[in-house]
Amino acid sequence: MPRIAAHHGLVPVPVDIDLGDLEPDLECMRSAITPKTRMIVVAHLFGTRTAMEPIIELAREHDLMVVEDCAQVYDGGDYLGHPDSDVVMFSFGSIKTATAFGGGVFRMKDRELMATMRQLQSAYPIQGELKYLYKLLRYSAFKWLSWYPLLAMIVAGYKILGLPYDKIFNGLAKGFPGPDFFDRIRTRPSSGLLSVMLRRMTCYNKRLLDRRKRKACEMLDLIDGQVQTPGREAREHSYWVFPVYVDDPQRLIGRLAKAGFDATQGDSMAVVQPPDDREDLVPENSQAALESMVFLPLYPAMTGRGIRRMARILLEDVQGDQ
Repeated sequence: MPRIAAHHGLVPVPVDIDLGDLEPDLECMRSAITPKTRMIVVAHLFGTRTAMEPIIELAREHDLMVVEDCAQVYDGGDYLGHPDSDVVMFSFGSIKTATAFGGGVFRMKDRELMATMRQLQSAYPIQGELKYLYKLLRYSAFKWLSWYPLLAMIVAGYKILGLPYDKIFNGLAKGFPGPDFFDRIRTRPSSGLLSVMLRRMTCYNKRLLDRRKRKACEMLDLIDGQVQTPGREAREHSYWVFPVYVDDPQRLIGRLAKAGFDATQGDSMAVVQPPDDREDLVPENSQAALESMVFLPLYPAMTGRGIRRMARILLEDVQGDQ
């Protein structure tokens, strides 16, 4: 996201967040605004939903566009963004809640802006059907490789060779790997991708989402506040992922790996750094959180026994630091 903004001559400016509810600090946002500011982009993090009303009110005071990034908060269609947001973006990438292995949807408030975007997009090449089929086959292979006995052997092989298996796997799962990034994203979806996206939007099984929430609540009950979790105070949370804060992330990841749990720190998220002349906007909370964060593999299909084992390892790790 920052790379795309910079490519178009814009300067990304960070706004720090409250670690309890993961909402942007409104006073920090206010101090970040200058006469050069053009828009406010709000990313709903990890499945939490930010209250948009005060942000929209602030944006209107300064005549700014409001953009919502809902890639991590999609809940099957119950939330389509705030009606007063200028742009609301949804992603259906490989690790999203209702994945179509690619594609996205924009909801636009301004019809003229939408028409301009459609005109620009019409000049892009169409993704080939074979390319999309290849992507489906590739992720099907990932699904097969996630069978634990096979995955354990692969991870063991990477460890013997001294390779960072989690970063390698994360890289393989990225939607736009390799060079020519802007050529890759400037592509119209194939008919196959559009069909899958339509099916995911209209036929999403919300029981999976409910199950994911129940698993997250079960884990929260087990750790009982002894482990810090981002977004615990959020007013809305669908638990797209389940991160925790720990003193030694690599130690916890190692302990969980020995028990068969593929936790990771992830490498697809980054904290935007302020311009050189705006050191007052260094997002200290966000930076500290990302450095100490571990994403637990809390899947809807996980058994209660598996959750209890993972919680026990997590508590033993945290209590060993006290």
